[in-house]
Amino acid sequence: MSAKRKIEINAIQKCSLTEREAQKALKEKFENLLATHFIPSFERAKTGHRIMAVLQGMLAMGVGRRTLTNSIIARGLEQNDWSADYRAFAVGKWDPVALFAGVFKAAVPLLGQDGSVVLGIDDTGLPKTGTEIEFTDWIHNPLVPKYVRPAIQWGVPVFHAALLIQGETVHRPTAITVAFEPIMREKKKRKRKRKDVDSGNTGPTTEIAHAVLPPKRRGRPTKEESAHKKAERDAHIREEEQGHAQDTLHDVRLKATELAVRVIWRVRKWMDAAGMTERQLVVVGDSSYTNGTVMLNLPHHTIYLGRTRPDTRLQAVGSTKTGKIKYGPFLPPPKEMAVGHLLEVKVGDFHYAGALRRLKYLELGPVFRKTSTKKMLLKLLVLEPVPYQGPSRSSPRSDIHPKLLTGGRRISHKGLTRCNSKQSTSSESLMANRS
Repeated sequence: MSAKRKIEINAIQKCSLTEREAQKALKEKFENLLATHFIPSFERAKTGHRIMAVLQGMLAMGVGRRTLTNSIIARGLEQNDWSADYRAFAVGKWDPVALFAGVFKAAVPLLGQDGSVVLGIDDTGLPKTGTEIEFTDWIHNPLVPKYVRPAIQWGVPVFHAALLIQGETVHRPTAITVAFEPIMREKKKRKRKRKDVDSGNTGPTTEIAHAVLPPKRRGRPTKEESAHKKAERDAHIREEEQGHAQDTLHDVRLKATELAVRVIWRVRKWMDAAGMTERQLVVVGDSSYTNGTVMLNLPHHTIYLGRTRPDTRLQAVGSTKTGKIKYGPFLPPPKEMAVGHLLEVKVGDFHYAGALRRLKYLELGPVFRKTSTKKMLLKLLVLEPVPYQGPSRSSPRSDIHPKLLTGGRRISHKGLTRCNSKQSTSSESLMANRS
């Protein structure tokens, strides 16, 4: 027996009976949680139990990457036959949607009895090197080293949604993932020149061009093609709303924004099934999801909070003699409102940048944004910037005024305090809701 193993045995023997009982109770609680919410999503219970054992090994690791190999080593099985663990991930079958539904059910006690439920959405990437891996494409990764510019990397683009649970004393929320799905982009075919060996011509000959090369790619799709494609996606979204869609990862090739709408409806359905029909769902996203595709297709009791540009074009609300609402004149950009003192300054408390801060803010509404949300009534909030020092001493301090737009015109700034922590480092935000 090695000296390291003897030290571990002596440490275990020194543990009091109370600590052992606590560890045993925690393990039983964890196993009951897995058996109740996660094992039913697997086609075979045996596969589910094996994968959950791998998960327990990852949780038991102190340091290092959470990989399958390290999980086997953490459980002390490196000298045994470990092929079954790899086979479970290679050929095992389970339903990802049902798996995350179990995650949501397990997280329901953490959401409290009242208040809003906050859902953060964003897209991320899994770095890869193989060009034949499914779903791979060029993705933006801001975490690459500084010498890699532009910050583009080969990998799998993934849509990520997580419940943001705010603590009473800690102002940085805890994130619980409820969706993690690859974004299936349509890859464009590249035209390659073919050499004519006999003639020495570098360009394609007439025979090769007509026999081998694909037909010339046209430009923008026709109105009929666009309408047909939109009808297919709208039909799938309607099926998702009614709960009749086959909710799998490979049935329809959706854009990231359309996938976001699908996940939002899914979470709203889970909330209704859990008895939270009247509770509000607040969806927090960045500027890539701040468009009509997301904001005009939200379910009931749902608010969207997202970033927008500081130069976004807003319009006032006008009216005709009959009282019909119409677009009014254009308003100054939010960045000019922030520095020009065009609005009355107010003061409020916000969960912002990891703390509860008392900030000055500007408020304007109702307004329109014709380019995307059309005649959805919005309210503009411009917050006071919070200066902070970046990870490097040479990095500049933030002096950007965060911009917030809300479709819930009757919602005060206090309704946003629990949702603003997701955008603590964002420069601008936009918000809309569907009642």
